[in-house]
Formats: sequence, structure tokens, C-alpha cells
Amino acid sequence: MDRLLPEVSINQQLAWDFALAKYKRSEIAKSCLQLQDEFACNVNLVLFFHYLGSLAVTLLEQDLKLIIAAIAESELTLKKHREVRRKTKTESPELYSELLAEELSLEREQHKLIVSTANTFKLLPVNQNQNVLVRYLKYRTLNDKQVAEFCDILAVSEKPESKA
Repeated sequence: MDRLLPEVSINQQLAWDFALAKYKRSEIAKSCLQLQDEFACNVNLVLFFHYLGSLAVTLLEQDLKLIIAAIAESELTLKKHREVRRKTKTESPELYSELLAEELSLEREQHKLIVSTANTFKLLPVNQNQNVLVRYLKYRTLNDKQVAEFCDILAVSEKPESKA
């Protein structure tokens, strides 16, 4: 097991700050929302897995699936909340703003759950084609070209070859 890193723990605040900084870029936010709406991707997971890639670490396939399972309940809560918020956008801008703030709080709690779950696993150094973000996007049924396009937006260095 020499490919395991020494005890490495993901810092909750640094991971959250990274996610917020990335999401503030309009092209990334737009692409993340497209992944969410078209492929049922979890934006928190996308940005967290991107963060792991920036640290040159990855997770085993089964650990990725365990993280997805760990946040299933919070994901359902967020989806219901998001539906209510979207319906109020044109009807009540004030309520919409309140619901948006609540949603961010729910997202933060989910992010904490993601990090705390990930911290129970051993992180691995990233080798060619092991980027956890790429594996997650493929798990969500994106094809190589779609993965490559999204990775270009994020400026992820490891991405699959595009079969154009």
C-alpha cells in the first residue's frame, strides 16, 4: 500500500473557500448548473472533486460511491428546497432571496458532510486518468467529449482524450 499518502486530512474551510471562489466565476457556475440540471450532478461534489484534483489527490472508486450515498438524504432536501426557491423567483423576489440564503446554508452543511466523509478515507496520489472529478462525471453518464469540455472550463489538467 505504498501508493497511499500519509495521513492527509482535507481542511473543511479551505475546501469551502475553493468551491466558493470557483463558483463565483460565471462560466463555472453556468456549467455547474448545466451539469446539475442535465446530468443530475451534485455541484458540491463537482467542486469538491475539483479541489481534490488541485491537491493532486484522488479517492478510490468505492469511496466516491460511499460519499454519494452519504449525502443522499441532504441531496433530496436540497432538491426540494431548490424547487420551491425556483418557483418563487418571479412571484416574490424577497422570498426568493431568503430561500437562496437558506439554500446556501444547506449547501454548506452538505459540503461539511462531504468533507467529513472523505476524511474517513485514504487519499491517493493522482496518476494518469485517475482524476476523481473525471470519474464522477463519467459515473453521471457524461461522454468523453462532454467531460473534456467541462474540464476545459475548470482548467483541470487531467481529462480524458476527446473523441471528436
